[in-house]
Amino acid sequence: MGRYKTEMMYVEKRLRPVEEVVEDAYDTQDMYVMGYYIQHIQHHAMQTNDFTLKEEVDRIRQLHGLRPFTSSPTSTNNLPVPNNTPLTSDERIKRAIEIMRDEQAIRNSYDYAFIMMKMNETEDMPNFDSPNTFLTFLCDMGVGNLPGPDSLKKKISVTFGRHPSWTFKDSKGQDAMEAKRRNNVANRFVSIYRKGY
Repeated sequence: MGRYKTEMMYVEKRLRPVEEVVEDAYDTQDMYVMGYYIQHIQHHAMQTNDFTLKEEVDRIRQLHGLRPFTSSPTSTNNLPVPNNTPLTSDERIKRAIEIMRDEQAIRNSYDYAFIMMKMNETEDMPNFDSPNTFLTFLCDMGVGNLPGPDSLKKKISVTFGRHPSWTFKDSKGQDAMEAKRRNNVANRFVSIYRKGY
């Protein structure tokens, strides 16, 4: 790595804005600096837990037509939340869903029904009178790629009892392993929510 490339990333000791680095990289016609810059930001983010650095990396990737990172060291899915900035209840709900998606604990579109039902059974969580209001709540928080309400309605209509002993009247729900998995969707959601990260 040439010295000019390292200097391109800084003004004195301050990391330069991504737009300036991108512009200089184009001017020098040497895009290798972009990869180096991304690696540097990732390393710095790991050391400082600086959440704004994820946005810098994602903006670089989007400028090149690439998708944002979802599993990089700078992803908010992997960075711990600093102890002095506790998440709000809504942020904890959003965070729990993000983590469950990354873990693939939410496998089916209708799994959101079990999260909604568990929230309705839990005193200190928001309650919802329909899948529509639940999905609107998630959408307003910035949760994307949500299913339509019909898949949730169908699963709610065949779910009986209270968690963690829900039973299911649909054909898949008769399988003991699937019934356990559905109950575990709610278990995992509550566990992450309670940890507050």
